[in-house]
Amino acid sequence: MIKVKVSLRPIVNRINLPTVLKTTILPGDSIERLFIATQVGEIFYIGNGDIRTFLDIRPQIIKLGGSGGGYDERGLLGLAFHPKFYYNGLFYLHYSVAGTQGPGALPESSNPNPCDPETLNRRWINRETQYDHIDTVEEWILQSNGQPLKRRTLLNLRRPFSNHNGVNSLNFSPETGKLVLTTGDGGSGYDPFNLSQDDMEIAGKIIEIDVDRNTSVYNPPVVTRFNELPAPIQETLTVIAKGVRNIPGISFQRYYNQYIKYVGNVGQDLVESIFSFVHYKPIPVAQLIQASSMRFEPDQEGFINFGW
Repeated sequence: MIKVKVSLRPIVNRINLPTVLKTTILPGDSIERLFIATQVGEIFYIGNGDIRTFLDIRPQIIKLGGSGGGYDERGLLGLAFHPKFYYNGLFYLHYSVAGTQGPGALPESSNPNPCDPETLNRRWINRETQYDHIDTVEEWILQSNGQPLKRRTLLNLRRPFSNHNGVNSLNFSPETGKLVLTTGDGGSGYDPFNLSQDDMEIAGKIIEIDVDRNTSVYNPPVVTRFNELPAPIQETLTVIAKGVRNIPGISFQRYYNQYIKYVGNVGQDLVESIFSFVHYKPIPVAQLIQASSMRFEPDQEGFINFGW
């Protein structure tokens, strides 16, 4: 047996609720730096031996913890730098928006019975009033003066419950160059509204966003379903997978001339899973909508279903 000596060295402390760790090189710089996003809305980076603030959007983040100040899965959950960030300064955020707190989609927790027809047929109704909060995905730019500035909003998503919003939820695919959004089924437990398997529901899916297409759309509506989106936004989206409960990001491993994709699916009760896949066939959202409107099943060969 070979003995391996391991030592740990702290590189940063006093960071409140970190949710994302990313590295990138700032425009005009030559050193790859570590960026740390926090749930409360701060983004720091480590430079020249000290911690510096890159962005602070705490006033734009929903009040966390509720009235009791307890556990919360909302907040600043995603940060991704454009593959050409060094040249264009573009980066992307996913967070829960301040001032959007709603009453929730159900007055009390649900423990559905899969043998009960009422459970199988339960639907999320009155969505404009019965929801928990709104999540947003935004594009920002690092200006030449070093100050970040919001450019546009890519998506505004109404969420039924406070949990299952993902974490490290934005990552660029080195395979397609697109922004990948990984969230969850909308929350509560047991997917009470059966959103994850419904092709029209945004919840419970892994989505690719072509951020270089239709860049003139700035203020999308607040939606829960793909067919509620304007056509120019639909055209930027493809769905990689459905059947998602709650996914904390996606990782890519290069293997010769292809990439292995890894995702962890946070399970219900005793089940936790890590899935990997190489080949997949994403379905354009416009194609899903067309199939739904004509009431036929789209071709799902090569499309991934995690089964939730």
